[in-house]
Amino acid sequence: AFATYIGDNTGGLWTLDVTTNTKSFIGNNGLGTSFFDIAMNPITGILYGRTGDGRLATVSTTTGAATVIGSSSAFINGLTFDSSGTLYGSGNTTLYTVNIATGAATSIGSIGFSSSGDLAFSSNGTLYMSAGGSN
Repeated sequence: AFATYIGDNTGGLWTLDVTTNTKSFIGNNGLGTSFFDIAMNPITGILYGRTGDGRLATVSTTTGAATVIGSSSAFINGLTFDSSGTLYGSGNTTLYTVNIATGAATSIGSIGFSSSGDLAFSSNGTLYMSAGGSN
């Protein structure tokens, strides 16, 4: 059955089997905070999370434990990977690429909308973002 990962507001990681609507607790990230967003690298299968204080971490899908890679002062509340394994982030009105080796965020530019924390690529490579309003 197809399962998805969910990060909760206490730092917990869960799986949700979308076929049976059954959730299972995996564990806590151990960082003392929750992730603003999580994203799975489609090339490596590694789960990444971004905290509100700017830390990027890998997250164990077995234990929920996080290992901090690095940080950036950029505000990012949305994460997604493209099909080639590039991590993108959105925050406020800016779109970023995020270096998965260092956590550094590089601005691509203004997106004209306030990110409400969700990004996703379609199978044809189109990037979608949920927004809180235009600027």
